[in-house]
Amino acid sequence: MSQDNAAAEFAVRRTITRYAHTMDARQVDENLALYTDDAVLTLNGTPYNGRDAIRGWVMELAKSPAGIHMTGNTIVDFVGDKAHAVSDFLYVRKSPEGWKVIAA
Repeated sequence: MSQDNAAAEFAVRRTITRYAHTMDARQVDENLALYTDDAVLTLNGTPYNGRDAIRGWVMELAKSPAGIHMTGNTIVDFVGDKAHAVSDFLYVRKSPEGWKVIAA
């Protein structure tokens, strides 16, 4: 891996981490700043095309109780000047009975 690709991969992984932290803290504006105007966020096969569509999804999600995103096993591939990343994640939320897995 070239030094340029390593730096770019680090930046992508950092963005994924910032996503998790800003979502967990319900920092909507900071979260949306991670996306370009033409970004596509695909969740469970559903694409959210563009920052405005992503904003609608984030605003709806922000109404629910916060939890913790844990991401890992991230693979970053580059084609030209574009990066494609895939990560596994676990989303947990504290309840009276303890931590519960909400999504994986």
